[in-house]
Amino acid sequence: SKIAVAVTKMFTNKDVEWIYDGLENIPEETAIFAQSHQGILDGFVWIPTLDRHCLLLHGAEVNKLLLLCQLNTGLILVKKEDKENNLNAKLDMIRLLLEGHSIAYFPEGTWNLSPNKLHLPMSYGFLEVAQKAGVPVIPMVVEYTYDTTMPKERITKAHIRYGKPIAVGLLDSLKEKLHEYEEAVSTMRWELIEEKGLYKRKDISN
Repeated sequence: SKIAVAVTKMFTNKDVEWIYDGLENIPEETAIFAQSHQGILDGFVWIPTLDRHCLLLHGAEVNKLLLLCQLNTGLILVKKEDKENNLNAKLDMIRLLLEGHSIAYFPEGTWNLSPNKLHLPMSYGFLEVAQKAGVPVIPMVVEYTYDTTMPKERITKAHIRYGKPIAVGLLDSLKEKLHEYEEAVSTMRWELIEEKGLYKRKDISN
């Protein structure tokens, strides 16, 4: 947590405000924390808000300094275009979950920098792992507030919200569960955007 706070302050206003809620939705059992992905801070900012250590599934083809900063969390590195590596990463995650380690996961696979999409397309991978390991998925959103009056735009607030657990049974449709997860994440992001006072959902065309 101390490292996560220090790294967060490196990339933000030093007086950055942490807000977090939904902690009552976090079960005592091992879980996959599946979060939205908007930028570099997503790998760090949530760590001080959580009651447990999580291993982080992370792409191998990223800045080596970033990987070094995140080494303390424990990393499961994956090469997106390598099928054998992807399979091994899934098996590693299932084994780690069965051993009692929670995992943090970015279902979008990359930063969502789109100005008009609440999330990017997602694959079933995290749900398949949850199904085989018998653990719930916790939808999670991080929404940032920026100070645009500064010479270089800086983040002044990070709001982390944990949603209700999604159980993935052995006979459940992963397509339906992915839709359930997407709805949960989209709704939480809308709520946080509205709380910032930027937009009202009713004012925006479908």
